[in-house]
This record gives sequence, structure tokens and C-alpha cells, in this order.
Amino acid sequence: MFALVTHSVLSIVGVLIFNGLGFPLPWIVFFISAVFYMREQGQREHDLKNMGWKTVRAWLGATFAFGWSFDNFLQWVVPTLVAIAVACLLFYTGYNLPLETLLAPYWQ
Repeated sequence: MFALVTHSVLSIVGVLIFNGLGFPLPWIVFFISAVFYMREQGQREHDLKNMGWKTVRAWLGATFAFGWSFDNFLQWVVPTLVAIAVACLLFYTGYNLPLETLLAPYWQ
């Protein structure tokens, strides 16, 4: 449970930072999802090798997710869904602008 909360917070922070830097929201969500997928894939491959799986089989099991546990899926899917929700919120509220545009009134 703690991992899901921390992953979700990191996902929100990532979306806000990349949005502030001016990246398009679909690319931000894709990047956040890819980062958490790769994190889980690498962790799961290591776990499978420690469980005695051969190297290639462990890599295939981790890369194509047939060796994943339900917790691994959750730790990839939940931050991705949070990133999508934050991106949609930013898009529909009109705050999908670069950081300097949002803070310009305060810099003068």
C-alpha cells in the first residue's frame, strides 16, 4: 500500500514538473507510465533470477509481464492512471501551460 501511495505522489509531481517545463500532456503520461513500467520490469527480472529462473526466461517473463505478480501490475498501473487523471485535470482546467506563463504575474 505504501508503494502505491509513494508511486502516485511521484507520478503527480512528475506530471506537474514536466507540465511546467512545457512538455505536451500525452507525452508526459507516456513517459511516467514508461518509467514505472521499466522500474517494475527491472525489479521483477531481478526477483525472477533470484527465484532460479534462467536469464533469458527471467528477462522474457519480466519484459512481457507473464512473470509479474499482481502487486507489480498495481505498482505500474496505479501511477499511470494517476498521471492520466492529473493530466486530464490540468487539460480541462486550462493549467496545461508552461511554468513561466503561470507564474508571470508574480515575477513582475
